[in-house]
Amino acid sequence: MFVELRRKRKFAIRLGHVQKDSGWQIDPAKTKYLLKMLPWLDDIQAAVMDGAPMPELTPADRQELQRALTGFKSLDADSVRLGMRQKGVDMRIGLDIASMTLKKQVDTLILVTGDSDFVPAAKLARREGVEFLLDPMWQSVSADLNEHVDGVVSSFPKPQRC
Repeated sequence: MFVELRRKRKFAIRLGHVQKDSGWQIDPAKTKYLLKMLPWLDDIQAAVMDGAPMPELTPADRQELQRALTGFKSLDADSVRLGMRQKGVDMRIGLDIASMTLKKQVDTLILVTGDSDFVPAAKLARREGVEFLLDPMWQSVSADLNEHVDGVVSSFPKPQRC
């Protein structure tokens, strides 16, 4: 896709680099189930490892433990992800916007994002007389960014979900 986009007339792509942001992360919705298991772990371990009797559970405890077990069993590969972030793209794009604007190389810019990090670049371009359009690719646009663009456009029809 990027190779084809680079061939387009008057089109630029700015790619950053992917950086490990954190280690492996469990989906926060699944993490709550793991944490709900904590009160019963010692009793379950004693019953399994030492042959101790299973703890007496109230009906409410039994229901809570059943929900926690169901959530725990729903853990799968999609529940875990490696914390990665793309770095350096916003700065590169901001510099491009400033450079093209101040050199009077453009009269219209279309930025494909909804990221409010581009507010300063959008403000600069508009102050210098450049029409600044935004295509958020069907995502929401922060109110702060929306305030500093000349229009929000969609260049492509929204893809249909399968």
